Amino acid sequence: MSTLNRAFQHLFDRLTSDMAPHDQVRLILNSDQLDKSISLPFLQRDRLTPERFLAAVERVVQFNDQFSLDDSVSVNVVHVEMPQGGTGRKRDVVNLESYLTKKRGIVQIKNKDDLCCARAIVVAKAKLDNDSQYKSIVSRTGTLQDRLAQELHASAGVPLGPCGIPEV
Repeated sequence: MSTLNRAFQHLFDRLTSDMAPHDQVRLILNSDQLDKSISLPFLQRDRLTPERFLAAVERVVQFNDQFSLDDSVSVNVVHVEMPQGGTGRKRDVVNLESYLTKKRGIVQIKNKDDLCCARAIVVAKAKLDNDSQYKSIVSRTGTLQDRLAQELHASAGVPLGPCGIPEV
């Protein structure tokens, strides 16, 4: 191993000594002599090697006519602590319909007209006001939601139909 490789290996060992093996690290070298920074992508600690770093330096230096480390150089080290795996079950697929049915805090507005925004406002207001008719208002087949949504449009002076931000 060359002296340069040993020097960089010693530097990397010191920089990463307090990092867990699964943590990610990224090095970015800046110098006024360079047109752009020399950087490595995020790597696991043990994959940060002098060879990788020197290969990145070589790629950037090829585009510069001259480069010497006789000027100040800054090295930014970005350390990302990676979380450990949990003990919960892994779920690849979620049945959205079942999830929405079980979650009582989520109300689906199902309609065939363009009053979905007004319907959502009417249902939210009934829920916040602890309206005794909340269950009737939430019911998608009930006419109470239809009537309240139309009344909301009328009281806001918004014609019946789809709503955008200006109408809201």
